[in-house]
Amino acid sequence: MKRSSPPLLLALLVVLVLLGLVAVRSWNSGEPGPETLVLSPPIGEPPPSGSPNVLFIVWDTVRADRLSLYGHDRPTTPWLETFAEEAVVYDQAVSASFWTLPAHSSLFTGLPASAHRAINRRDPWLDGQFTTLAEHLGAGGWDTYAWSTNPYVYVTTNVLQGFATVDDPMREGPWRDKALADTERCLHPGDRSSKASPEHPERGRLTPKNAGETIHVALVDWLEQRRDPERPFFAFLNYMEAHTPRLPCAEARETMLGHDPELAELALSTVADTHRLHRQTLRQGRPLSERQIEAILGVYDATLLELDRKTGALIRDLESRGLLDDTIVVITSDHGEQFGEHGLFNHNFSVYQSLVHVPLVIRYPRGMPPGRVAETVSTRAVYPTVLDLLGLEPPRDDLLPSLRESLPNEAVAELIRPHSFAKGRKKLNRAYRALYEGPWKLIVANDGSRELYDVASDPRETTDRSGDQPDRREAMAARTETWRESVPEFVPTARPELPSRDELREGLAAELEALGYVEP
Repeated sequence: MKRSSPPLLLALLVVLVLLGLVAVRSWNSGEPGPETLVLSPPIGEPPPSGSPNVLFIVWDTVRADRLSLYGHDRPTTPWLETFAEEAVVYDQAVSASFWTLPAHSSLFTGLPASAHRAINRRDPWLDGQFTTLAEHLGAGGWDTYAWSTNPYVYVTTNVLQGFATVDDPMREGPWRDKALADTERCLHPGDRSSKASPEHPERGRLTPKNAGETIHVALVDWLEQRRDPERPFFAFLNYMEAHTPRLPCAEARETMLGHDPELAELALSTVADTHRLHRQTLRQGRPLSERQIEAILGVYDATLLELDRKTGALIRDLESRGLLDDTIVVITSDHGEQFGEHGLFNHNFSVYQSLVHVPLVIRYPRGMPPGRVAETVSTRAVYPTVLDLLGLEPPRDDLLPSLRESLPNEAVAELIRPHSFAKGRKKLNRAYRALYEGPWKLIVANDGSRELYDVASDPRETTDRSGDQPDRREAMAARTETWRESVPEFVPTARPELPSRDELREGLAAELEALGYVEP
């Protein structure tokens, strides 16, 4: 039976009215256009002269171990490796959750997923009671800007609460046109691996996901033409190149797959659609071969190389404009991706390392001397770290300590509710919580089962150590329960009434389906 789509398109209209959105100039015409939204959050007096800017970049769906910066044997991130020589690299950064909505919400609020409860795929919403990083910086006098290519990080989900300007590739206009053209330019004429591919027998909608070059143009346009030059800026950019459907351009594809023509051809034909993979591997019990997984990974690596190149071009541009050394640059991810580990694919059903071990690089030599940090840290700590570097007081006393303070930092990853289900696999309906202590990671499921791993010596979590480490398992389980009890109870506040899912037939729902979030 076909699933109903989440309530997003009509919700957008409601939120636009309630938040008082006003369209402003399009990027190349100087005339008002619907593709740019100007919100009206409270904004404070400009901060002291010389206050740094903040650039917050999320590489959506990027797991750390596929980056050459983190030891991968293919050159997926040559630019990032050079950039990181002047940055702090966190070798064991852990996302607060396993997919987009809760992970971004934790990045922007500093809270665990069980505290903010932005976890529902069918009714996605970040409660307005929480002070986001954008709100706090706006109140402190920073001009704020956002670009998100992910429909779950959008005004309709309230995840962008507090941003003054949002360039919007979801609606018709020059930004969408350019991003679609950039995406279409990368299509391989022989690709049939996903519904976005030219040769797929059920070819569907093309979403403007390969938007990295458009993001570059949009940010520079905002910096030069639309922001308040008397204020420092806080800019957030979400890149979706590594998310399904993966459509790397020819050069990156050749770099990662050109050494093996047979593998390159297999990459064009191996199923890679989210729901087809779930049906084939989980419901029908037809696992992919090692060679097919290698092909899919080659395509994934190609998208990482594209992210590296596009982000590098943007940062070099900022440097040429004299902005880089006055800017705190954060590069991280919301979650990773599974490629057959534990029999799982895509981002769902687990809190294993393939999903929650993400890159985290912070460059601001004036406030954080370059180096590598081996201790496990949570990406939730980015929020207080940025405030620390800016000299701002935190809005709450329940945030984690700044990463400039003594480590280790609390690291917990949560799967409170899977965002889709697989028939006949009871384990996939579980909720999970993972607690880290040194090299040890305990995963506790809501049915009482436990898994213990030494992720330093066993990063792929192949050997459950619960049996030979019972005392450690029980002690960590007790601490996990203490942590759970410390999380304040979530009490939702009033929000716009969202329309019925049955009323939604196009627009953002179509974008979500094209990205694999909604099963056709």
